[in-house]
Amino acid sequence: MGQYYKIITRTAKETKVYDRSIKGDGEYVLAKLLEHSWWENPTCKALAASLVDKPTKVCWCGDYAEPDETKALGFDFEQVWGEDDKDQQLDPAPDDFSLDNLAFLVNKDKKLFVDLKQYKADSTQDGWCIFPLSILTALGNGRGGGDYEGSGMELVGSWAFDSVYFTNKTPPKSYKKLNVTFKES
Repeated sequence: MGQYYKIITRTAKETKVYDRSIKGDGEYVLAKLLEHSWWENPTCKALAASLVDKPTKVCWCGDYAEPDETKALGFDFEQVWGEDDKDQQLDPAPDDFSLDNLAFLVNKDKKLFVDLKQYKADSTQDGWCIFPLSILTALGNGRGGGDYEGSGMELVGSWAFDSVYFTNKTPPKSYKKLNVTFKES
């Protein structure tokens, strides 16, 4: 069976659960991880736009994730998967927003960053590039159809519920560059 994913964000003020859809769009966004985790996919763009210079805890939580895993990260599995009618929709990215115009994906907790231009150059395969944040924060990956399988498997989910953001500002000198490539096998 296929595993479905929801996006969870947390700031100091609130926790939100998103169903991957965009406000006002009316389109159903496919729920399996690799059905929607692509560069410039409207869901990924919308989330990235909301995270520009705004550190936020993020997790792509699969419905096959273990409740103990979610509890260890500080949220209740049942709150995420118990009631779909409470899920929110992402605000659309501005028309002129593009991931190609962002320089870095930064993990504030781990003091790491990904050079997005290098990542895209190294990860594009047959004209497609996997959105790195969804894979880095995927909780439950490998337990259902549509999950990611490929290069960089040791990093899948390693950023789940870490404080992350996108920026064009150079990360602090104390942060280390994470060289990562996600390509399906």
